[in-house]
Amino acid sequence: MANLGVVCDERAALDAELDSMATLHGVSRRYVVTYLQEPTVRLIARRAATAATGLDAGLLSAASRLDEEHPEAADWPGEVRNYLIDHLAAHQGALEYAEATTGGRLGIEETGLLRFRYTDPSGLAGARDPGPDSVLVLTIQHPDALARGRVLRADPAWGRPIFEWAYRLMEDAYRNSTGIQAGRLIWAWADLATVAAAERPELAVAGAIDQFGAANGNPEAVAVLARVPAERCLFSSHLLFDGFVLRGRYAASDIEDALGVHRRFGRTHLDPSDPADPIRDTVIASWVERVLGGADRAEVRLQVCLDRIEADEIVAVVPLNLGARPATTDGQSTAPVRLAKR
Repeated sequence: MANLGVVCDERAALDAELDSMATLHGVSRRYVVTYLQEPTVRLIARRAATAATGLDAGLLSAASRLDEEHPEAADWPGEVRNYLIDHLAAHQGALEYAEATTGGRLGIEETGLLRFRYTDPSGLAGARDPGPDSVLVLTIQHPDALARGRVLRADPAWGRPIFEWAYRLMEDAYRNSTGIQAGRLIWAWADLATVAAAERPELAVAGAIDQFGAANGNPEAVAVLARVPAERCLFSSHLLFDGFVLRGRYAASDIEDALGVHRRFGRTHLDPSDPADPIRDTVIASWVERVLGGADRAEVRLQVCLDRIEADEIVAVVPLNLGARPATTDGQSTAPVRLAKR
């Protein structure tokens, strides 16, 4: 944590993290400590730093590196500096996630601002890719949703009211892309590392998948792994959707682009409450072109929106607790894995 510039009662913070991990796995702290490896220790330290400061540890680290690695950023407006801080943090996070979920079988290459794709020197994707016409997805749902009938559809009550406008934007993009009028969409992961770890949990570092799902917060939720037709999917980058759309920011292609927009408008974000905001059309046009228009299937943090999941498309339903060994649709057991909602 000292490397992140965090000063706190480290022993207390780390103790709390160890207690949480031991409780999660249903084992003693001594047992947990026996199997801790360096990547997990680093993960625990980052969590403790976040708890102590209220700030994401990745952003703390990226901000501390910015001036040293990019001295040219010293004169940039704060909003533009934040683009690069987010990019550095996302890059490091992608590297760590690929290592934690696939044991280093996947690498990362940068393709643009907040854009990364997986490299696959071990052929992991080829071994599990169902082909261009279908895609493996993973979505987190309440068991009640599965019990309603033969078709899994999104719960219209799900979502955060503050983001309703963004959901409607994605619904419009989905209709334009697929021709399907769906209303509330199912959101799922098609991220290669996530789906590979769901299929083969032995690849993942202990605790990596758990922290990915920490935001779900529903102990009854289940992870639904399904193979669905690609024609019913709208692919997009969660990094771009979260980093640009949900934050109301212009989706810059690079830093020079962001600087140009800032020079023109004096800012790079819109006021969502002002329909006459001068920057509004420019920002929304950038989302349509660079965020909602699709994504490379190898994109890091690849997300999918779709109208439904048919019962015969479900590969496995995995309860979100580590002790369970659920059954797949073909009657075979699957190894325990704990995943959760994006």
